[in-house]
Amino acid sequence: MCIRDSICICAAQSAGADGMMRIFNADGSEGRMCGNGIRCVAEWLYTHGVQKEQLAIDTLSGLKTVTHKGAGLWQVEMGAYSAMPADLPAVNMGDGVLVDKTLTVDGKDWQVTCISVGNPHCVTVVEDVDSLKLEEIGPGFEHHANFPERINTEFVQVVDATHLKMRAVSYTHLRAHET
Repeated sequence: MCIRDSICICAAQSAGADGMMRIFNADGSEGRMCGNGIRCVAEWLYTHGVQKEQLAIDTLSGLKTVTHKGAGLWQVEMGAYSAMPADLPAVNMGDGVLVDKTLTVDGKDWQVTCISVGNPHCVTVVEDVDSLKLEEIGPGFEHHANFPERINTEFVQVVDATHLKMRAVSYTHLRAHET
């Protein structure tokens, strides 16, 4: 099955799991985890004979629990997040948690927080996400020397006390989301 510019491969029943997932980006690199991808795998398994309300799916980030919430709806237990450099991995950013760190990308300083939720993310709060040219700045984050295995990057604008606007660069494709 395809998810945007990626290919997600699943197989029924691996050791200790109801199924397994592997995800490959458009450039051929393999991702450790994809939240949307694992939901698709869960739905595929469910509609192809593994009709359980809770599925265990093996990924490169470990075993994930996915719970059926209704027709075509799945919730993923991503596990604990980590902001520690070794868990992303990240280098040259110090030994402590990667919260509110300065990251220089293509000569510009950004304040970032980096976390792993099974796959690596770099989040930065900006004044105006719509003014960003992600096609130009995204690759500088994704391929930054501090992230030897690459990184997904989210640019977040605080709209008001209950709304955020986000645009993201996710490995090999760009996408925009508003929440």
